[in-house]
Amino acid sequence: MTINPRPPRLANENHYDISYNTFMINIGKLLKEHREQAHVTQRELGSDIHKTVTHISAVENGRRGLSLHSLFQIAQTLRIDLSQLIKESLQND
Repeated sequence: MTINPRPPRLANENHYDISYNTFMINIGKLLKEHREQAHVTQRELGSDIHKTVTHISAVENGRRGLSLHSLFQIAQTLRIDLSQLIKESLQND
């Protein structure tokens, strides 16, 4: 008898056909758009969340990932709905 370690996928379960790298690139682009719309500089955002301008730039350009904690801090600082941001980032356009 073989035991399948993964349960079968439910028919209505969300499935996103997107790689982690693409997700992080999408998150970065959206964060940059929201930051610019809020008229916040990378320096100001970095100062608010205790990250360097280099770090913020790397995230926005998809060259660096970020922790859930940092993503939460950025969303709070920019007044972004975190769940909507994640949903938009999962779209593979």
